[in-house]
Amino acid sequence: NPDNHRDWSRAWADYDEEFHRTISNASGNKRLADDVSRYRLLHRGLNIVGFDEEAGVTEIAFNEAGKRDPLFQGLASKAPSFQWHEWQVEEPPPGAVPLASSALCPVQAIRAAPRAWGVQFHIEASNGTLDEWLTPVGHEDELQTILGPNARTTLSDQAAIHMPRLNADARRMFNNFTQLAQMPAKAIEN
Repeated sequence: NPDNHRDWSRAWADYDEEFHRTISNASGNKRLADDVSRYRLLHRGLNIVGFDEEAGVTEIAFNEAGKRDPLFQGLASKAPSFQWHEWQVEEPPPGAVPLASSALCPVQAIRAAPRAWGVQFHIEASNGTLDEWLTPVGHEDELQTILGPNARTTLSDQAAIHMPRLNADARRMFNNFTQLAQMPAKAIEN
């Protein structure tokens, strides 16, 4: 039932927002807490519930703006990404710049302001992510509806092949973001 699915998705968004707010507030760093809060609001505001799910390791391609964007400096123009989503930006808001896409999702990365980015893919994925994601009741069944009856094996095999690259790209993005967050906004405007 799509309505039940939307209710579950909104409940998850509320939980996810509270989780990130708690972590950032616990850091004791007001700037980090403010930046995370803005990111969560941006993420929630830009994402629209859709039903074309994307899961697994898929290739994303950076467009010309993405290749120039300082957040993605040092990444290849095409890169593997870890996916499991149904929400996506269907139409960027005025002034926002799409930066990357995949075969199923036209906006994999977006820049909405000098220091406001959103990514659809999961840069936080690590070797333990798959087991963590599939532990809650129903998650493995959901993944099977996307990837088929051998979903766990398929995703596990993809992760084993691509995780070193995924983690290296995530580290580079994190380092880029950390440097950008310390700069005045005017210094990073395109």
